[in-house]
Amino acid sequence: MRFDTVNQFNIDTLQLDEENYRFSKAADQRACIEKIFASNRAYFKNLMESLADDDLGEPLLVFVDEYSGDHIVLDGNRRLSALKVLYDPSTMAPDKSTRELAVRLSSRLKVDFDKIQAQTSSDKSLILRTVYERHSASGGLRRLDWSALAAARFGYDHNHEGADWKAMALLMELASQDAGVHEFIDSREYSHDIFRRLVRRAVAGNYLESSVFAESQKRLSNKCASAKRRQALKLARDFLTMIQRGEISLSRRAGAVYADAQNIDRLLKEEYGSNTAGQNSKSNSTVAGERTQEKGPESSQGTDDTSDEEESSSCESDKTASPGGKKQKPRSRPRMPKKITFDSDLAEKLDLKGFVKARSLYDSLCKVSLANDPTLGWIGAWAFLEILGAKVKADATDSYGFIKGEVSNFSSHREEKKRLQTAIDTINNEGNLHKHDAEHHSFHAAQIAQSFQSLSPFLIWLLDRSKPANPSVGGSQ
Repeated sequence: MRFDTVNQFNIDTLQLDEENYRFSKAADQRACIEKIFASNRAYFKNLMESLADDDLGEPLLVFVDEYSGDHIVLDGNRRLSALKVLYDPSTMAPDKSTRELAVRLSSRLKVDFDKIQAQTSSDKSLILRTVYERHSASGGLRRLDWSALAAARFGYDHNHEGADWKAMALLMELASQDAGVHEFIDSREYSHDIFRRLVRRAVAGNYLESSVFAESQKRLSNKCASAKRRQALKLARDFLTMIQRGEISLSRRAGAVYADAQNIDRLLKEEYGSNTAGQNSKSNSTVAGERTQEKGPESSQGTDDTSDEEESSSCESDKTASPGGKKQKPRSRPRMPKKITFDSDLAEKLDLKGFVKARSLYDSLCKVSLANDPTLGWIGAWAFLEILGAKVKADATDSYGFIKGEVSNFSSHREEKKRLQTAIDTINNEGNLHKHDAEHHSFHAAQIAQSFQSLSPFLIWLLDRSKPANPSVGGSQ
């Protein structure tokens, strides 16, 4: 055995790994818990219940820093995070519901917080090798779940074979320049499997020039021309945008564009033009300027390590031929809306009701660039529905609850009701997060345009049921 003994620790002496490969570097211990919790909230709460009933299970794996004396958990951070919340919910719980759960579980806790079991070593390389085998290795060694991104981060940092290091080199450089990229790649919306496939095909097709990469160091080259480096990073940012918009995915459902070699090659050709080895491609000029400067990113669809060749052959008949055997034209990718489409009927109805403030806000909302100012878009959309609910029903204590409830009076069709209520919930939740969460950030707010398009007929119907504003009471709003 690599670790012969199991030691016992007081929970306060054990530190979470602030450089955990499941996420980008965390600022402190509480930030670690928040990031782990955000990655899968339901799992975290289930883990709390399991630990309360069954204790820790397998010992933690701890690195003992002989210089600082710190005891840093390198394997078992999710369990330790849940334990710390159970131990000190008032300080460590990431949200109210989790804090309340910890308080409820306290009556049945079987954990002895003075005797947390852990295997230890001051040989960090030995621990890291063990972590790699548990989470990231191929060939039958991996036995515990890590996301593709966590495994790739680990492989990139420790130069293990099989890591798609070019994808990681681009991703880490982007993240170092933009905190928004950090947030996105740590979210459940990001799919590293898709990103690495995009990079792999871009390299194969010379959309990413080899001079950008330093093969011996497995990093971006410091010797390549700065313009080429910028072009490569712009292309990588475009890839994140494609993932966010769902333009390519790991789903094979009807209408989805599956991320196999054939579809990616077609997508690259459509977006950046034909490219051949040794020539200056259209991608250079396109990456530098033609594609809108939008920060990327949506949709974590899971893991699929099938090779590009296998992916291409397995889908070829489905993607290229109709049932009659004729080749189909490649599907064009719909462009995501950049602004809310102005609805003159809705604007006229707001005027008729005398809702001056709501009309003014609606006009402004339709001018906001959802690509360049997503935060402004979400907060403005939230405020518009909040104001509208309060004006239509002045005694409503919850504008969003009232509006959502009225959907059932507007339509009897289950699918339409679900679609409208989802649009309302999306605006409410995203608007609140952008207002109150200091770290929440969106790369694009195209969903607002789609939500407003769905909601407009309902909002016009809702306004028809309202009374005109009374100018004598506080002025028209």
